[in-house]
Order: sequence, then C-alpha cells, then structure tokens
Amino acid sequence: MIKIEMGQLQPNTPFMSVFSKVSRYDKFGTKTLYRLTKLARKLNKEMRTIADLRMKLVNEYAQKDESGKFIPMMNEKGEPIPNTFTIPDALQEEWGKKMEEFQKTEIEIDLDPIPLNLVKDEGFNISTQEALILEPILSMEE
Repeated sequence: MIKIEMGQLQPNTPFMSVFSKVSRYDKFGTKTLYRLTKLARKLNKEMRTIADLRMKLVNEYAQKDESGKFIPMMNEKGEPIPNTFTIPDALQEEWGKKMEEFQKTEIEIDLDPIPLNLVKDEGFNISTQEALILEPILSMEE
C-alpha cells in the first residue's frame, strides 16, 4: 500500500517533478514500465480528485466580484496577477489552517511500492535526494 500526502500530488511539487523524470525514462523493462504506468494512472486520478477538492476550498474562501469571478491578487504595480485569487484578511488564518490540513492529508493508493533496486538495476540513475522525494512510492528493501 502506498501512502502519500495530498500536498505532494499537486503540480510543481518536488515529488511530481522527480516522478515525471522517472516516468520519461525509456529503458525500463516491461515489468517496471507496467508498474510505473499503473501507478501514474492512479496518481493522475488522485490528482484530479485533489484538484476538485482544492477548488471547493477556493470557492468557499476566495473573494468574488459581482459576476462571481475570483478577484485576483495584485502585483506591486496594482495589476492583476493571472490565475490567482484573493482571500479576505478576516479569513486568512482559517484559510491557512484549512490548506495546511488539506496538504497534509494522507491518501492511500492500493499498489505496492516499487523496489528502489529494481529502478536502479534497470539503469535509472536516481540520486539520494530524488529517492527521498519519491520515498512514498519506493520500497527501500532489497
């Protein structure tokens, strides 16, 4: 069983960056490739669910204009920053707590972790730092 925090399964996180690197490696054998593909599909499904849940939180806390659109954050010049939203000052602390809880929520994926030695034996050069980042999906046992 793989256990991973929801915060790790969001775009531009170290986990997703390293997993993407592993996923692009084209010299894995069939067994490893199958396991990685199966895992990628399950992760993608979880990521869609996480994005939907995050959007519900944003809808609950973000300021909206009269037409119901999010009010974006402004840069130092007073220009709107694309793809952002504003949380009212009165809700900042509550928003922060909700997001922290959201990020740290652990989910379970019904797959066995992939043995690190299997990945390394097939020629993928993974650094210690990368292995630590991928620790939720890797088994360190021989």
